[in-house]
Amino acid sequence: MLEVTLIKSGDDFYKLSGADVALFNEYSNVDELIEYDPSTLLEENMAYKISNFSKKEYDGIDILKNTFNATDYNEYSNDLIKDFLLNIVDNIYYFQRITPSMLRPKRLLRISDKLSKPSASFEKIDQGETISLQAEPDAIYYKDKDELCFKNLNAINRFFMGIDSLYREATDDEIKVFLNQNFIKAKEGFFFKQVKVNNRKKLLY
Repeated sequence: MLEVTLIKSGDDFYKLSGADVALFNEYSNVDELIEYDPSTLLEENMAYKISNFSKKEYDGIDILKNTFNATDYNEYSNDLIKDFLLNIVDNIYYFQRITPSMLRPKRLLRISDKLSKPSASFEKIDQGETISLQAEPDAIYYKDKDELCFKNLNAINRFFMGIDSLYREATDDEIKVFLNQNFIKAKEGFFFKQVKVNNRKKLLY
């Protein structure tokens, strides 16, 4: 079984030594996956999906398109920046953002009968030495199905730069500018509010 964790730092991924375990589970409370559409709101038991994801053209998607080989990655050093975390378990890729709040210094009170001292042990950890893990990942990619699942589009823009703009609808002001172009001749009585969702998306390409 392949279990490896990578840290994205700048333009490269680095292997996190010792983190060769599964850090996340799949979404536990999701009964239905629906193809992403900005006009569709999720209910509690739903998550979005983007099918044929590796066929899309987003920055950062190459690691999903290529055959993964852990030996291709250098070891992570703590002096590198931490953009986001990628935990790979076989053919399932779990993504989590790393925000400044997840890297703040921590003071921990550890209580265990397996410590070197039988009593409670107090420990202070400096900034950057720990990464707080969320209860569930921000996104899950299933390589066998070529399907990306997520609940919040804004959360995954850090992994795939520009994905939010590709699904954004043109604003009313952008539509007005477009309709005022010299090569556009709108039918008499046509109003910018009549431009529907699908065409609002196309205007941004």
